[in-house]
Parts: sequence; C-alpha cells; structure tokens
Amino acid sequence: MNRKGFTLVELLVVLLLFSLVLAIGQPVFSASLKYAKGRGAIRQLVNDIRYAQQMAIGTGENHYLVFDREQELYLLKVINYPLPEVLKVVRLEDKLDILGTNFPEDSLHFTPLGSPSRGGTITLRDKRDKLYTITILPATGRVKVYD
Repeated sequence: MNRKGFTLVELLVVLLLFSLVLAIGQPVFSASLKYAKGRGAIRQLVNDIRYAQQMAIGTGENHYLVFDREQELYLLKVINYPLPEVLKVVRLEDKLDILGTNFPEDSLHFTPLGSPSRGGTITLRDKRDKLYTITILPATGRVKVYD
C-alpha cells in the first residue's frame, strides 16, 4: 500500500509539539524584548547627550537636555532669543523609568565650548528592574554608562 500525506493524529502531535515550544519560548522572548528596548533607549539617550554637546559647539548656543520624571521623557532644547526652542522630545514610558538626576532642575546644560555646566549622573531602571547610571564628566562632557 502506497500512502501519501499525513494522518490526523500525526498532524495533531506536530501541532501540540509546536504549541509547547511556543509556550515555553514566549517568556524568554518577552524578557529579551524588554532588555533590548531598554538598551536601545539608553543608547539613544547617550547619543542625544553627545548630539546636544556637538550642537552647542557647532552653533555656539547653549543646549540643554531636560528630564521630566513624572512624564518619563526628556527634551533636547536650545535657548534662542527670545524663546527657547524644543528640538526633540523622547518618551521613555514603555522602555525606562527615570529615577533621578543630580543636575539642577533635572537639566543637563552644555556651553558653546561643549563642556557641561557641571558633571553629574542620570539614574535609570529598565522594565526588568535593572539599574543603569549614565555619568557625564565635568570638564570634558565624556559620557559613560554603568550597569
């Protein structure tokens, strides 16, 4: 007898095994996705800090990163006469929690020479409760991430 195809039992066994693999792998995938979102948001923040520094040097104007802990966002601003201009708004609510900064009024300020008005730290927590500290060195404005 020459059979072609699969029986219903064979198909159900394959579907059951496939479902088990997906059920076991889903939490691992979900945790990996949260980790990747958090790391991506930190990378973006570090790039925005460096961008603000370079823009301050390039334009000769003071640039600021202002952190809003309540709304879980930060703003990239330039102080133009007569009003400040917001260049970028980045929302972090689904990626990171801003735990705090030690900058006056939660505002990191770069002068036209590219140096921060003072050094400091930004403390963040990802959705897996992992803590990160971003340090901005006072004289050079160098950015370091500690996890």
